Amino acid sequence: MKITSSLPAPASQRREGEVLVRVQSDRVQLGEFCQDHGARLLRRYDLPGARSDGAILRLKVDQTDQALAELKKDPRVMYAEPNYLLQEFAQPDDLDPKLYGMEKLNAPAAWDVTHGSKARGPLVAIMDSGADYNHPDLAANIWTNPGEIPGNGIDDDGNGVIDDVHGFNAAARSGDPMDDGSHGTHVHGTIGAVGNNGQGVVGVNWEANLMPVKFLAQGYGDTADAIEGILYATKMGARITSNSWGGINYSQALFDALEASPALHICAAGNDSFNNDVRAVYRLAITFPIWCR
Repeated sequence: MKITSSLPAPASQRREGEVLVRVQSDRVQLGEFCQDHGARLLRRYDLPGARSDGAILRLKVDQTDQALAELKKDPRVMYAEPNYLLQEFAQPDDLDPKLYGMEKLNAPAAWDVTHGSKARGPLVAIMDSGADYNHPDLAANIWTNPGEIPGNGIDDDGNGVIDDVHGFNAAARSGDPMDDGSHGTHVHGTIGAVGNNGQGVVGVNWEANLMPVKFLAQGYGDTADAIEGILYATKMGARITSNSWGGINYSQALFDALEASPALHICAAGNDSFNNDVRAVYRLAITFPIWCR
């Protein structure tokens, strides 16, 4: 499979005017806290099963660096950091029908034993740019939310997202994770494109249960949306996440969200032909033993 290099980095590696803050305790009065720092609360992320009960807050501020300096002095704050930007890895420029990667994985030998199972296999959340969930090679393996009635404009299952029939769009806060590029659809296909159907390609699993969780748009996203996507996937029962993305900055907030999830997190190491042990670039895989427990 031919792969182009990762997208060029944006001029700024953070979303200016936004910070992520974890408070020491849920007993912190958020209205008073935000007023003290001249900030506006954009989102609150409560981590499931966290060892500390403090929430992660996404705040709107006037001056990022000044706000961070003041927040770090506040005894109510566990940590404060910028809302770092993230980008997709391994943008494909074609889908090679020879499936070189499947041969390297020795997938044909595995297929003699099993093709996977949508009914019995784990729910896999693909954290990416979404998916073309109507694609003929994917549609049969895309997750359907059993608690949601399509197109009625109501949050039927009470999870905070309207009409999330096939997944979640954290970037747009909607229930439509349709891919706006190709990266997410490509990753879905690698994991679970329908096999033995006489068209397209085949995934590692011919049958799978794939949940599109979109947080990247036009190749880029931010840490806050990644956290929201991880929390959605956890709430909806995903037990594996696929993460073909990363950035150059370490985020404690993202670490905490992944650590609080019971899922197995499969993480890309980057596709830039660099030695990650030498070059100071943070990929999810650097803390693989902790996040992928």
